[in-house]
Amino acid sequence: MTPEERKAIDDAIADRREKEEEIQRLQQEVRNIKASLTSTESDIGDWKVVKMYEYSLVGKELPYDPQEVDAARQAARDEINRLIEEIKKKTDELPPYPEIPDDYWDNDNREDTNDAGTDDEIIE
Repeated sequence: MTPEERKAIDDAIADRREKEEEIQRLQQEVRNIKASLTSTESDIGDWKVVKMYEYSLVGKELPYDPQEVDAARQAARDEINRLIEEIKKKTDELPPYPEIPDDYWDNDNREDTNDAGTDDEIIE
């Protein structure tokens, strides 16, 4: 295997991994937004909806503007949906992993072979 062929394979693998990491970042963003919808510490958490419902059941004035809460929660759901579509698109566009020839793993053909010695040598 030539150094150019090895570099092409390494670059293709690195490109694929970079795109996979971007997908994982987007998936984490979806998880974070979903968590904010259920968090007791979030301004758009379910607790606000429950609190407004409880107040309405007993005839108290609502502590929050229902339209504002609904708009904020809907914006979060819309962002989740947008991110999911982006994830689907990026997943569909993932390049395949390159075929790896058997000699790719042969250290004799690598330019970056570790010259530090073998395991049974003492390096001082």
